[in-house]
Amino acid sequence: MAGENEDGSISRSAIPLTSGAVVAAQVTMAIITIIGDKLTKQGFKRKPLLMIGLCSLPIRCLLIMLWQNEGEAYLLSTQLLDGVGAGFHALLVPYLIADITFGTGRFNVVSE
Repeated sequence: MAGENEDGSISRSAIPLTSGAVVAAQVTMAIITIIGDKLTKQGFKRKPLLMIGLCSLPIRCLLIMLWQNEGEAYLLSTQLLDGVGAGFHALLVPYLIADITFGTGRFNVVSE
């Protein structure tokens, strides 16, 4: 039966894998947000950074399909790409909305 060890006891391997996936994605997201903020302040364009974040997600999905039988460490490492996508997305979407609506007075309508 799935989720059981050889001796019949319940397997607990999903607990550290799940918590590790959450922690890895959140830490990566925080680091990427800080890096992205510094890059935008140095003059990097926002749209290419957003595209990097968006393109990281299909790559993550492809790696999950390829590495699904390779072990937990490989699957856990794909969460880093999830953090990249989430970090850039969380940082740059408000910037892009502000760019689009600059001077119109409609920032709150678009961001909702």
